[in-house]
Amino acid sequence: MYADTVSELLSAVIPGYDELPSNENSDEAAFVARYQAAIEPANLVQTGLVIDATENDGWSPEQVTEDELNALFQSKVVPFVLCEGADGTVSAEWRVGGGADHTAGRKG
Repeated sequence: MYADTVSELLSAVIPGYDELPSNENSDEAAFVARYQAAIEPANLVQTGLVIDATENDGWSPEQVTEDELNALFQSKVVPFVLCEGADGTVSAEWRVGGGADHTAGRKG
């Protein structure tokens, strides 16, 4: 696979990425497409790490809290919430255990 730009590369690995709108919503649409494309690999990698730790390092689910287990085994799509403020600010919030743990915002 050859690509001259990051967008060309992303278009090759994310179905429909090259068909995203070219307007004021394009940054948000590209952000959501990249995030959604990363969910399945993130879940698979995290599951593999937990299996490896269990089989090779003696880790056990009984050693951690329920909140930590939820963070480990919950799909990465569950805690993500995209919010847009009245002033055009777009923020991404990751929620664990009912509260906002981390917020990353950008002016849209």
